[in-house]
Amino acid sequence: MRIVIIPFNRGLAHITRSLMVGQALKARGHDVTCLLPEDLQHFAKAVDIDCLPTPHLQSEDNSASFESHSDANFLFKRAKDLQKQLTELSPDLALVDFHIPGLIAAQSLNIHIAYITHTTGLQTGFLAPRIVSGSVAIPKTLVDHISKRAWPKYIKAFDCALQRLDLKKKHVFDGVEYIIPEPHGYLQPKQHISQKAFCGPILWPAFEKSPLPVELDSFPKENTVYITGGGTGFDAKFIGRVAKELIARDYWVVISTGGRFELTDLPKSERILSASFLPGSAVMDRVSVVLCHGGYGTLVQAAQKGVPSLSIPVNVEQLIHAARFKELEIGEMLWPFSLKRLLASWKNDLGAFEAAVNNIPVSLIVDKIEKVHKIHVSSKMQTWFDSSNSPQKAAEYIKNLVFKK
Repeated sequence: MRIVIIPFNRGLAHITRSLMVGQALKARGHDVTCLLPEDLQHFAKAVDIDCLPTPHLQSEDNSASFESHSDANFLFKRAKDLQKQLTELSPDLALVDFHIPGLIAAQSLNIHIAYITHTTGLQTGFLAPRIVSGSVAIPKTLVDHISKRAWPKYIKAFDCALQRLDLKKKHVFDGVEYIIPEPHGYLQPKQHISQKAFCGPILWPAFEKSPLPVELDSFPKENTVYITGGGTGFDAKFIGRVAKELIARDYWVVISTGGRFELTDLPKSERILSASFLPGSAVMDRVSVVLCHGGYGTLVQAAQKGVPSLSIPVNVEQLIHAARFKELEIGEMLWPFSLKRLLASWKNDLGAFEAAVNNIPVSLIVDKIEKVHKIHVSSKMQTWFDSSNSPQKAAEYIKNLVFKK
């Protein structure tokens, strides 16, 4: 079976998890090729998957947000280019990870599609977790109403671009099979979707290959906090302020910058260990709390190791994951609520989140960290988030769906 992987190339999680599934498919003897911009192809090489170049997925006018995906002309142009590549490759299946032009192109050519997305990315919507901000509980009905308003303009643009490529096709998600990298029951779709597989979290083991700095051996686990913003959240100023306050309260601090800024931008102390990249799972064995951006991968690693988390989300999907971990009673979250900010979040206005993060008093963050220490993550929860066999589960589902069709 010939498979082409088309990941959303503006998020490392999309690239790495689709490649992990690709690696599992290749191990089963399938011919796998990934479409990636040249500067990102080293990820595919790390798992021995062949690559072909494709442009970065962004518009010239709006490279900083998902808003370009409400522009049918932008989607059509990108899908038209991918349509040519897929025609030449003639795959039996397209493994698409949140790459909408790739989805449109594959649909226009009647290629079988396995689509990787969180429950939050289902066009049917999902049952939102309870979002609590301080003493304010945001009504689920309000969250549901706002999320309902967010999707239609995108779906309309998706379908419009598809119909320009193939007048017979009406809806971009028709016949799509979903691979959801979550434990079953983590989030619930609003409507029943039969063509789906919950395969569990899909993590990137290559990040775990780098050794832990030896300095960490002297840090007391019970008083060490791990701060990471992944690839999307927390600037040097924010992390520096929090680290200084933690040290003032007799904590040790481990910082991973994700390469977003220079290490020299951070404060220096014998109680601070900072690095551009760290093996997250190994770090979790050495700390008692993680302060993060609400990224799903970081939260899952913490849960797997029994480490409670405090999330300060910097985009809307992270807000949902942060709220869900709080709801599961294995983490806490901080997000200064205002209706204006909530509305902005569903328009993918990242500035609204950044302003919220930078306006949180540092003393409040550290007070919250001290409370998070008391949270117990049960062994049942650690097992529920197991990711050891997730790519293989996804590969098995893909094999079955192709033979079924």
